[in-house]
Amino acid sequence: MHKFLMFVAMLTGVAFGQTLSEQAFLGLGLRDSVHGPIVSWVYPGPFGGTGFGSSTGVQRSDNVDAVYVGDTIAPETRQEIKTVAAFDAIVESLAVGDTFSIEIRRSPDANMNASVPIGGEGGERETITVTVADRDSWMGTIGRSSGDEAFDELDEGEFEAFILSEIDTAGLNDEPGGVDALLDLLKRTVDGSRDPNMVPSVVQAFHRPFSLDEISADLGGLARRVGRSPTAANVRELIETALGVSMSMDEPSPDDEALYREQAENLVRTMRDSVYIYNEHAADHIAVIRESPTKTSLWIGSSIRGLEALGLHRAYDANEADWVTPTDEVRALVEGDLVAMRIEADGTIAVVGGPGPNVYDMAGIDHVLDVGGNDEYRWSKPPVRARTRSFVVDRGGDDRYVSTAAFVGPGVGSFGLSVVEDYGGDDVYESAHIGSLGFGLFGVGMIIDHAGDDHYSNLGPDSGWSIGSGFYGVGLVIDRNGADVYAGEKLVQGAAGARGFGAVIDASGDDRYTANGPNFGSVYGTADVFVGMSQGFGMGIRGYAAGGLGALWDLGGDDRYEAGEFSQACGYYFGIGLVHDFDGADEYVGNRYGQGTGAHQAVGILLDVRGDDVYRSMTAASQGGTWDQTIGYLIDRDGNDTYEADGLAQGSAAMQAIGLLIDLRGDDTYRAKGASIQGRGGSNTYHYDAQKVFSFSGLFDFGGEDSYSSGRENGVMTRFGELNESSPGASQVYGLFDDQP
Repeated sequence: MHKFLMFVAMLTGVAFGQTLSEQAFLGLGLRDSVHGPIVSWVYPGPFGGTGFGSSTGVQRSDNVDAVYVGDTIAPETRQEIKTVAAFDAIVESLAVGDTFSIEIRRSPDANMNASVPIGGEGGERETITVTVADRDSWMGTIGRSSGDEAFDELDEGEFEAFILSEIDTAGLNDEPGGVDALLDLLKRTVDGSRDPNMVPSVVQAFHRPFSLDEISADLGGLARRVGRSPTAANVRELIETALGVSMSMDEPSPDDEALYREQAENLVRTMRDSVYIYNEHAADHIAVIRESPTKTSLWIGSSIRGLEALGLHRAYDANEADWVTPTDEVRALVEGDLVAMRIEADGTIAVVGGPGPNVYDMAGIDHVLDVGGNDEYRWSKPPVRARTRSFVVDRGGDDRYVSTAAFVGPGVGSFGLSVVEDYGGDDVYESAHIGSLGFGLFGVGMIIDHAGDDHYSNLGPDSGWSIGSGFYGVGLVIDRNGADVYAGEKLVQGAAGARGFGAVIDASGDDRYTANGPNFGSVYGTADVFVGMSQGFGMGIRGYAAGGLGALWDLGGDDRYEAGEFSQACGYYFGIGLVHDFDGADEYVGNRYGQGTGAHQAVGILLDVRGDDVYRSMTAASQGGTWDQTIGYLIDRDGNDTYEADGLAQGSAAMQAIGLLIDLRGDDTYRAKGASIQGRGGSNTYHYDAQKVFSFSGLFDFGGEDSYSSGRENGVMTRFGELNESSPGASQVYGLFDDQP
């Protein structure tokens, strides 16, 4: 049983009518094996789980031979365990506060690092005793929703009818564990895991996976409108559509959030370095997650309403009574020509800077209207006053916006709204710290740059969650003109965590996006490879909270995208990653899990509208290659394109997933390695024993003289559906290669 399903299984089997606080919780995931039940995962809770291990000594792949219920460990109280079902039945009988002991055995043949953990015979027995906890204290938001949220179902997409017709022609619906069974499994997977923080597009994708192009079309249209005209109304519509949030009309108080803010920032730090929360802060992390539905509604709702003041567009008039001569205290916060100041109704300070070069200390100033000049804005520490809104409007000049601390900086909406709007000049936005440059945490953070060749930089070992990223909040970078450079390493350029929306919208210019080391090495230990989790990446908190929407929309220009693992339209754990490039001859350079992909119940969509494009990706699971109940598309609508990848690529799915590559026009070249490529899928061992369902893979090319490294031919449809009778779960089925003349 897969890790996520183990988590769900360990939470089931409780008496009807019990409250969460009455339900017994151990935090052990078990799996049946030929050697009896073995530990598959150890969650935070009574056993002190850290995923593969624990503070109590139990670890993944340990055999579970027996349990003892009560205070006495003796032969007469020993209950031998032969199956997971037998273990679950005993857990059902427990009450919160009971003493529970488990007898484990670590076989010399055990392999805790295998994708499916392996136990074995032999090994010394050990007994571990814990106190049974209540489920509510250790459960996140996954599974807490009734599933009644009013999400609109997707309209039928451009390709759905054709794909279903080809599947029917090939007979893949009627095969055992065929496509109909897969579609039903994917729908049940999301419906059984509904989270009050789940974004609409994730639910829509799992309900209608062959119409993912409708998601990119709907959101892409809104993003293009924002890129051309970033008004409050347009931005608000995009945010509300992306997050599907029901916003509270109450106004929050930043003074009441000090402890929660600290805990939320610690959670963001953990999720920069892990996809799990299994550390010494686990209890605090879970507390943040549990309260998040109320907090997001409150803070994002307030921030969206604050967009009505977007840009401080009211012209400065020195004759207005509320503008006064700056005090000495305020003058000390600005180097240069300071024209006027005023105290806003909420006690925050607004200043007007003159046309010369100014330097602003943004820890003490809340709002700036600068009329011109080459200025510098510095964020070195949190603001001295609690505030819910902050604006900077700079009318021109080559400006520098720099953050030298975590969770502060230009357009950082941490428990509130923060907007930087720059109207001209070649500007620099830089930070080496986490939570900066268009970042939202329980709030909305935005950078809007109207013109100039700009540079956005978030580099270094403390970087991440920057340049258009959101975590329980919204982070946007909107750049309307110029040949821009976006330089980062990890979780940048359209990255979203739980109930987050992070995006870059670049309207024009030949742009360069990089998120590829050197400070964050490969998740898999691959030499000279780095993890990116960027450029359209949405992730959840594994086992606890559904992910958000990470997007990168580029409206025009010959662009280059380079990123490490898990990037360029990649989703992870009920998150969604989206890249939509509207025009230009583009180059995409990626690695494992890249370019329309995802892992572990997620969604990835890469759509390139036109241009002669080049896609290069290394290692595995890329270019419409997916893993574990994930839906991934790469759609290229026009141009003579080149696709280069390694295995599980170019329309290839494994572990009950859907992976598609669709190319509509042009003379295209496809090069990939191994058998699981170009419409043929990979193994399905994860869920086969429990579900008896296979994946679906597809490569569909419409028109042109195309070349395939696998030897597949133009104008031919090939069906992949051979079952491995001796080991059905390892079968590489079902799939289609379909080259239309």
